[in-house]
Amino acid sequence: IIPIADNPEANIIQCFDETFEFIDSTLAAGNHLLVHCLAGVSRSPTVVVAYLMKKRRLRAKEALALIKQSRPFVNPNPGFMDQLRLYQKMGYQYDPLDPEYIEFHKSHPLNADHAGHSEYK
Repeated sequence: IIPIADNPEANIIQCFDETFEFIDSTLAAGNHLLVHCLAGVSRSPTVVVAYLMKKRRLRAKEALALIKQSRPFVNPNPGFMDQLRLYQKMGYQYDPLDPEYIEFHKSHPLNADHAGHSEYK
């Protein structure tokens, strides 16, 4: 479980690498995986969009369109969409020292750590 609030200031990009490692190891073991949040509208689609972006070298818009083919109601909040576009600009790697991230953070203050009441499992 990823402890991220569904608000535009939540720093979801910092969770991508750890989440992707879990997804990859689960799939490599031949297991099935469900990525879900409370409503399945914003947080979980954001993680899956980012995963598809990295694995298939897609833009955020393209990866989101793929997901919307089977789940048309998904709608990452505006802050998450901004972070997905940033992720693309950073070459599908999260690096808080990347100049793109530093510049982004100046105009889009993000919570410094995980915001929520859950814990990683």
